[in-house]
Amino acid sequence: MSHISRHGPRPIPDGLTIKQYTVGQWCRSTDGTGKPEAVAICLELDGFAGALVMRLKTRRAVDDMIAALREHRDGVFGPQQN
Repeated sequence: MSHISRHGPRPIPDGLTIKQYTVGQWCRSTDGTGKPEAVAICLELDGFAGALVMRLKTRRAVDDMIAALREHRDGVFGPQQN
């Protein structure tokens, strides 16, 4: 089962401005030295205290996210030309 809903052009609210994002490996230990359990995307948002973190806990979830990003990248910017 896919974790990503795929949509064509549609209204998506502007939302908060992303000041910075980080992609990395997430583990349960507070100091980051534990065994990685997920790929994490951390968003630091303007006007939002703290950060918003999305943890992708399976290879399938990561693959679905990559596929959705590629699909929408090509929809916005056109297919990659060699």
